[in-house]
Amino acid sequence: MAEFDRIIARAKASLKATTVPPAKRSSLNDTEIKRMAEYVHAKALAWDERIRFGGRDEARRIEAEVARLEGTVEPPLIPHENWPQRGVPRQVYEENKAELLDTLGELREAAAMGRLFRITYWKLCGPSISSWMSAAPPTSS
Repeated sequence: MAEFDRIIARAKASLKATTVPPAKRSSLNDTEIKRMAEYVHAKALAWDERIRFGGRDEARRIEAEVARLEGTVEPPLIPHENWPQRGVPRQVYEENKAELLDTLGELREAAAMGRLFRITYWKLCGPSISSWMSAAPPTSS
């Protein structure tokens, strides 16, 4: 057992000696920018499809899921009864379009300024599901 501990200690020391801190980047190449754009577009399309086909029933399911995860939920700005069977009310569509354009602008600005953390955070977290209940998530126009 002592021999095993020595081997582990040597391996840890070796790793510490060879570990190089990651280089900080100040720019993105064209491929990375295109991939981010594709990701944003795909996420928007996924939300759009989910709501477009689910309509008011999907809105109710999302509200129930948020209530399960967070405990309490504020009532939606547009009552479920006012949603069409399929798709979204025009007001939600317009809010989605504005939100997507705003997000795209923020991500472009962050990329231009080299604030990669903001882009990475948005990519990992995106708009939260609870924010969807008060202002619908981005969708394609």
